[in-house]
Amino acid sequence: MRLIRTALGTAVVALAVSTAAAQTGGLKIRVFDASDKSSLPGATVTISSTQGFIPPTSAATDKDGIAFFPVLRPAGGYVLEINMTGYQRIRIPDVRVKAGAPIDMPVGLTPDLVEKVDVVAGRAAVNLEETTQSLRFSVRVRKWVR
Repeated sequence: MRLIRTALGTAVVALAVSTAAAQTGGLKIRVFDASDKSSLPGATVTISSTQGFIPPTSAATDKDGIAFFPVLRPAGGYVLEINMTGYQRIRIPDVRVKAGAPIDMPVGLTPDLVEKVDVVAGRAAVNLEETTQSLRFSVRVRKWVR
């Protein structure tokens, strides 16, 4: 009799845990460089909810560029923000989480454009960071003798 009660209790607990697990979802975000498709470890992924289900929570991507949020309430209204130095920040509004297995979300970041131009003419260099304006002329006069 005691063995039957123990087995029945274990079955009830297992059923409750599996039911609770089936009522949640998750997100697995893979962050990569949009130009060459390489993984971006160290990117910051922040998730929040417009419906107040969770406070803003951040995770850094691992060596494979993955940030994992395994237990989320199935619903819409989640907001993702992905940020990494040297790349443009991305904000993805109204992400929907479904019950069951975590949803895989690939996110490509575009590198920031940084341009530096040095213009060189003859021996003098033009400094594009200088804000002063100046103009110089030089005139050579030669006498032609016939």
